[in-house]
Amino acid sequence: MPGLSQARLEYQVETLVTNGMQPQAQAVIAGVGYDPAGLQGGAALLTAMRQNRARRQELLAERKKATIAERQACGAANQKVVSLSETARTLFGNDATVLTTLGLQTRYRMVETEDGAGQVRRAVRLSRSTAERLKRWRLLVDNAQALDEELAAMLGAAGWPAERLAAAGELVQAYATADIAQQAAVQAYQIASTQFKTSLEALRVWYSLASRLIKIAIRDLDPAGQDQLWELLGWTGSPTG
Repeated sequence: MPGLSQARLEYQVETLVTNGMQPQAQAVIAGVGYDPAGLQGGAALLTAMRQNRARRQELLAERKKATIAERQACGAANQKVVSLSETARTLFGNDATVLTTLGLQTRYRMVETEDGAGQVRRAVRLSRSTAERLKRWRLLVDNAQALDEELAAMLGAAGWPAERLAAAGELVQAYATADIAQQAAVQAYQIASTQFKTSLEALRVWYSLASRLIKIAIRDLDPAGQDQLWELLGWTGSPTG
């Protein structure tokens, strides 16, 4: 029943599958398909929905935790990469070859596009995607560690000895690992969310059909017994209202 909130649907189903087992209810509703086995089908759907909801909430918490960890890892790595980049640009600003080796020659790339006059080349800022960011950071750190002895000594004297470069590389890798974990957590949550929505819809469909058939059966009773059974199964108002 689309009009019912999730909480109300849960309450109504639980009332129906519990009180529907009572003899006075079974005398009426078993004949329209809701004997104990039929009610158990609704109870199973209710249990599945609750389990899927709990799993979705658990994975939501894990997704949030993984996202925080990914952001923290990115921030830690970024701090070191920015410092290393600025140091390298300061030391090797007049050496285009070294800057190119370190991936620091430009913050843009050239692309060809079509306009009314034909093909033109224009500068496009480098992608900020995680994959491209990691590629640039790894290029910088890896190639900084592979510089020749003289250039490495200059970096070391400016605060970037081999040990600090290695530590920066570890931070970049930690960011990559955290990003993979975060993506996995997002996907797991999305799957769980879909499973929950599917189970909730299945419960709605079951209750919609069950309530309609049972209400018809109650209305076919002698009026003297309608109100009590109607209330027992979780409905307010009058069966004939």
